[in-house]
This record gives sequence, C-alpha cells and structure tokens, in this order.
Amino acid sequence: IKAAMCLERRTLLPTAHFENLNAKVDLANGPFFVHGAAAEWPAPAHGGPRIAGVSSFGIGGANVHMVLQEPPPLPAGEAAADLTCIMPCHREAHVITLSAKSADSLSRLASGLADFLEAGLAADK
Repeated sequence: IKAAMCLERRTLLPTAHFENLNAKVDLANGPFFVHGAAAEWPAPAHGGPRIAGVSSFGIGGANVHMVLQEPPPLPAGEAAADLTCIMPCHREAHVITLSAKSADSLSRLASGLADFLEAGLAADK
C-alpha cells in the first residue's frame, strides 16, 4: 500500500527507523541513498513511468516480490472525478489474494470462494 501511495503521490518517503549507516556500506560512491525526509519522486530520465519493487520474505516460507508501475496520465482535460466505476454494484471493490500448492488446488479454492460469495450476495437481496 505504501509503495502504491508513493507512486500515486510521486513522493519518496523517509526510511522508517533509520538512524545510523553501517560503516561498511559506502553510499558515497554508488547509486544508492537513504531518505531522511520525504522528497519529490523525480520522473525517470528515460521518460518512462516510475516503477517500485516490494519484497516480503515470510518466516513460514511465503515469499513475494511485486513490481508496481505508476498509472498512465489521464487524457487531457479529464479529471479523476470524471471516471465512473466499471463494476455493476454499489459495493467497494477488494483484492482477494489466493495461494495454493497446485493449479488444481487453486482452481478449487477460487471456485469455492466464488460460490461462498455468491451465496452471501444472494442472501443480502
């Protein structure tokens, strides 16, 4: 969420809980740096979109690396408020992440979840 918001606001946030740099790390002679304060996220020199990478390595073996790219600019004269929801419902959209050991297991899990959600929607009517 933090990376997506940084892309949306074109802002790089300070590195949380950073106090002292390890003496063996030489930032002065490399391309890396540690942010001490929020700063504008400059557009890439090549003119492409801003891209962020997020890694999470769980103790139980759940590992993920996600690459996010900023959205394309809106057409000239079009404001974000002018966009309409493409979902035919009045409910908020949510991302649901599913994981399984095999494609077959994932398919069964997704099907079961879809059935559960549809039953709940039918009960709401």
